Amino acid sequence: MPLMLTVGAAAFLLGVSKAGLGGGLGPLVTVMVSIFVPPARAIGVLLPLRIVGDVFAVWTHRRSWDRALLVRLLPAAVLGVAVASFFLGQMSERGLQIFLAVLSVVFVAYRLAEPRIRSFDLRPGAGWGVAAGFTSGVTSTIAHSGGPPVVVYLLASRTPPITYVATTAVFFGIVNWLKVPGDIAAGLVDVTLLTRLAPFALLTFPGALAGRFLVERVSKIVFDRIVIGLLIVGAVYLLAS
Repeated sequence: MPLMLTVGAAAFLLGVSKAGLGGGLGPLVTVMVSIFVPPARAIGVLLPLRIVGDVFAVWTHRRSWDRALLVRLLPAAVLGVAVASFFLGQMSERGLQIFLAVLSVVFVAYRLAEPRIRSFDLRPGAGWGVAAGFTSGVTSTIAHSGGPPVVVYLLASRTPPITYVATTAVFFGIVNWLKVPGDIAAGLVDVTLLTRLAPFALLTFPGALAGRFLVERVSKIVFDRIVIGLLIVGAVYLLAS
């Protein structure tokens, strides 16, 4: 029962994040589900939920993405997903748990530094795009936390807000599908469990509607602080358990 409630909440929160509120909700959801099931199982459970959420995000922002940016990011991301998928099958549950906790702390540091990053006058070259795509592919595959590398690259590229949201939606929509074969090969996909949890994927849609409603009514600063606090608590729990 706790798993069912957690997955339902996870699907709803992923929908909220796809609507543009709470960029830290993705990693938080992974940590949240990992508290109730082994991290490897959590990764396998969350991937279908993310794919369902991607449908809404890509449809909402259709025709607004930047193809040139995607061309720079995606080839390296494919390589990152392949490399991470190989190591994912070799990692112990405890190793994966520690890696997830460390990535959560790194994500918190990124969120705290993001306002300063926005103020830098950076000129990212093609190599930066390759590095961002590869790193995002790795961290997204292992812990569903691939946002920061791509976000920093897009911010440094001075990508307009609408294009930024649409491009990240398409990028992760493709990356999440690329992760499916690796998750299956690593034994992370439990078909019986996914069948039981499938109805909860529908909660991503009311979550997205709630996100669109809240995005203009809730202080993003306060919301981000709450998410950051919960991420820290989750990371400490994973390291101590």
